[in-house]
Amino acid sequence: MKKLIIGIFLSCVIVFASSFDAKNDTPYDNQYDYLLEPSAPIVGDSIADERAKYVAEVMETIKGKEKMAADSVFKNIKMFKNMPAERILMIMDKGWGNALGVSCTHCHNPNDWSSEEKKEKQLARDMGAMTGKINNDLLKKIEGLEKSNINCNTCHRGQKKPGGGRPSGQGAPGGPPPPKKD
Repeated sequence: MKKLIIGIFLSCVIVFASSFDAKNDTPYDNQYDYLLEPSAPIVGDSIADERAKYVAEVMETIKGKEKMAADSVFKNIKMFKNMPAERILMIMDKGWGNALGVSCTHCHNPNDWSSEEKKEKQLARDMGAMTGKINNDLLKKIEGLEKSNINCNTCHRGQKKPGGGRPSGQGAPGGPPPPKKD
């Protein structure tokens, strides 16, 4: 059974990876709202405080441009180009940062936000594209499934590595529960 589940998971990963479109420049149309779905803060106060400090600093530098398209405000934007600049900060803070239990410096150099020096930055883009593919394409094709979305927290649950925050014995995120012991 375990091999079957692993096989299905790997097949899904291959499908997602082969259908990834890095040049998705579609206009912002609320397709990323799932990233802002409320979740209880999982991280400690110090990490959330650090993120809040960086968000406030960036908001100060874009003052008066918060509602403008992100690609006209920020350098090196590859996702969310047409989204309002302030909304990107909310997604990164409340969505990605909280769900992974990290601060802005996990992906970014705070002295040069546009820098590509950290591999985690591209990884976050790729994971965001995968999540979008699941929500916008795959879940919609499942007959009988009520409106459902996944987000970073679905798998990460406050940890950098997916599934790292689950109490032992609860099975894989999104997978079947572990077998009951007699």
